[in-house]
Amino acid sequence: MKKILIIALSLLTLNFATAQSNKESKISEVKLSVAVHCDNCKQKIEKNIPFEKGIKDVVVSIADKTVTVKYDNTKTDVEKIKESFKKLGYDAEVVVEKAAVASGCPNAAKCKAKQTVTEGATSSCCKK
Repeated sequence: MKKILIIALSLLTLNFATAQSNKESKISEVKLSVAVHCDNCKQKIEKNIPFEKGIKDVVVSIADKTVTVKYDNTKTDVEKIKESFKKLGYDAEVVVEKAAVASGCPNAAKCKAKQTVTEGATSSCCKK
């Protein structure tokens, strides 16, 4: 009887761990550049964006003028999230963090800094 109970509990634990793993694999994160300049903007975003379908968490940084959004990628996508910001009156662009090493950079081996650029922009760590 004890063996059956132990096996049943083991299977339940394994099933729970698999379900958690599948749930976590659906969560994605995107960092958006948004013109957040005051506490009112921050509150407006924190109050409204989490109610959009699939949004799990919203972190607003006034200092960086960015919003980090965790979302369920089976229920929404980045374009829908950007559209949610547009409804609130904000333009949102995806922030891409790139290693600052550019091809042909003479300082490539030394350059370890990261730059934050908006999608589609190009930049280099080299000062010419």
